[in-house]
Amino acid sequence: MISFFPNRHYGSSHGKNYPADSQNKASYSIMKQQQISGWNTWNTRSITSFVHMPESFSLNIGLKDHSSGWVLFDPLIGIDNVEGKHKARSADGNFTNLELEWYGYRINVRSAITEDGEMVVLVKLLENKHLKVPSLLVGGSVLWNRPGYIEIKDNKIQAHLASGEKNVFITGETSHEPYTYTHFPTLATPLENEVGISTGNNLSLDEIKKIIQNASSEMDLHFNRFGEAAKIAEITSSMFGWLTVYDPSKNRVLTPDSRRWNYWNGGYAIFVWEMYPLGYTAAALGLKEIAYSNIIEQTNEILPNGMMPNYATPGFIAKDRSMPPVGALCVWETYKKFDDIWLLEEVFPNLLRWNTWWLENRMYEGLLCYGSNNYEPVTGNEWEKKGVNERFGAALESGLDNSPMYDDVPFDKERSILKLWDVGLNSLYIADCHYLALIAEQLGDSASAKILKERQQKHMQNMQKLFDKTGEVFKNKRWDTGEFQQVISPTVFYPLIAGLYTQQQAEKVIEKYFFNPDYFWGEWIMPSTARNHPAFKEQNYWRGRIWSALNFYTYLGFKNYKLPEATKALVEKSALLLEKNWDDKNHIYENYNALTGTSGDKNSNSDPFYNWGVLLGTPKLIENGFISPPLIFSND
Repeated sequence: MISFFPNRHYGSSHGKNYPADSQNKASYSIMKQQQISGWNTWNTRSITSFVHMPESFSLNIGLKDHSSGWVLFDPLIGIDNVEGKHKARSADGNFTNLELEWYGYRINVRSAITEDGEMVVLVKLLENKHLKVPSLLVGGSVLWNRPGYIEIKDNKIQAHLASGEKNVFITGETSHEPYTYTHFPTLATPLENEVGISTGNNLSLDEIKKIIQNASSEMDLHFNRFGEAAKIAEITSSMFGWLTVYDPSKNRVLTPDSRRWNYWNGGYAIFVWEMYPLGYTAAALGLKEIAYSNIIEQTNEILPNGMMPNYATPGFIAKDRSMPPVGALCVWETYKKFDDIWLLEEVFPNLLRWNTWWLENRMYEGLLCYGSNNYEPVTGNEWEKKGVNERFGAALESGLDNSPMYDDVPFDKERSILKLWDVGLNSLYIADCHYLALIAEQLGDSASAKILKERQQKHMQNMQKLFDKTGEVFKNKRWDTGEFQQVISPTVFYPLIAGLYTQQQAEKVIEKYFFNPDYFWGEWIMPSTARNHPAFKEQNYWRGRIWSALNFYTYLGFKNYKLPEATKALVEKSALLLEKNWDDKNHIYENYNALTGTSGDKNSNSDPFYNWGVLLGTPKLIENGFISPPLIFSND
C-alpha cells in the first residue's frame, strides 16, 4: 500500500509534536459526521434517553409513582435506587432492550429504528408492588444547548429543530399531570397495558410491536453469523451499544468505562489501556466507526510533553502518570482489518511521541520503571495530589493499582520512579516498538522505523537482566538491591508478547505457572495474584481477583508460540466466565472473584457493567477469525 506522504518523517527520539495531515482530519471528520447521526442512546446521563443526532433531540422515557408523587427521569442502573438489566441490543441502536426496577416497579423498554429512520419504543409494566399503576412519562428536550424548542400540541410532542419539525406520538389515552415535575414538555399515560411511542408517523401499537419484533429477529440473525462466537458477539455488541456515548465538549463519540463512572466524573472517564483494546475489539465485530473513534480520541488526549495520561475526564486529566503502552499493537491490527492508511497517519505521530516519552522519563540503566511526576495542580481535584510523586502513583501507572507486586517497593523521588524494573512494562514496550516500526514502514517512514527497531533490539538485550536463570523465567527486579521479586502475577507471561522466551522456555513457564493450581490454574482463571500468595485470599481489586486485561494480554503472548493446550484453555475459560455472568444477570463485571467466578461480593469494588469486561471474549473472536492477533513472529 502506498502512503499519501511516503517521505514524511514523523519524529525521532526528541519527541517533537508533528501536526496531523489535513486530509487525515478530513477523513476522520467525515467519519464522525456519519457516526454522529440518527437515533441512539447517545446521552451519557440516561439509558432511556433516545437522542437523534445531529439535532440533539432527546425522546425521554420516565415514570411517576402515584403513592409518593416521585418522578423517575434520566435513569442509570446503580444510581439513585435504580436497578435493572442492560439486555442484548445492537451497537448501532437499531434495537435496544432494557429492564428497569424502581421503587416496586419493573418495566421493559424496547426500541427500534424504522426503515425510514424514525424511532419506535415499546414500554411494558412487568411488575407492580403498588395499589395503582404508574404513569408512563414521555418527554422531549433538546440537549447540550443546541438550537430548538419543544411544545405539546394536539396530544403529541412537537419538536422544532434546526433540521425541521419532528413529532412524537404515544398510544393510549393521555392523562393530565399538572404536579409532575419535569424540565421539558411531557405527555403522560397510565401504564396499564403496553404503550407504544413513535416519531414521524402516528403508528398503532400493533405496528410498533411488529417493527420491534423484526428488529430483534434481525439482530439475532446478525449475531448468529458469528457462529461459535455468537454469544460473545451479543455480549460485546451490547456493551458497545449501552456504553458508547456522545461527548458534546469535544464533539466526539467514546466508549468510556461505564455509565456510573461517567456520572461520577461529570460526563466520561477514559483510561489508556482500556480504550485501545476496546478499539481492537470493536474492529473484530466490524464496528469500524466505534473502533476508530475510541483509538483516535484516546490518542488525541496526549499531553504536550508526550505523555499519554493515565485517565481523563471532562474536568481532570492525570498529568503525573501514564499507563502501559498498548496502543500500537491494537492500532496495527485494526488497520489491517479495514485497510485505511489515514488511520495510521492520524495516530502515528502521537504514538511515537509517547514511545519516546517512556525513554526520557521512566528509564533507569536500560530498562523501564513505573513512576509518577510532580506537577502543579490545576483544578483542585484530589487526584492532583493523591499518590503524586509517590509509590502509589507509580503503582497506578501500571494499571494494577494495589497489586502486591508493588507493596513496599521504594520510590525514588528524585527520578520519580519505583526502584523496580518491571517485566510487564518492558515486555509491552518492546511490542510497542515492534508495531510502531511496522506502522512507520507502512507509511514509508524508514527513518522512524530504523529508530524503533533499534529501540526494540536494545530493549530485548537489556531484558536479559530480568531473566532468573534458576527458575528460567523473567521476573521483576529491584535495581537498588539487584534482587529478583518473588511476587508472581500474570505479567510473568508478558515476555511471550515480546517474543523473549524460546519455545522450550515458554513451555516450561506454562507448565510451572499457568497449569499449576498453586499459581494460576483453577476453575476460574486467571487471578491477578498467584493463588499461593497471601494477598490472593483478600480477593480485593488487584489482590487476587480476575481481570479481563490480564487474560487478554496473556492470550496474545500465547499466540506467539505453539501452546495449543494453554491457548485453548485460556480462551474457553475466559469466554465461559463472561458468558456465565451475562446469562445470570446481564452483567459485564469490571473484575471477578477468582473463587466464585462472579462478582458483587464485599471486596469487589467491581462495576457490574464495565467496558473492558468484554476483553474476556475477545480471544474467542480472534480464534474464530474475526480479527488477527498481533504477533511478534509467526509460529507456523
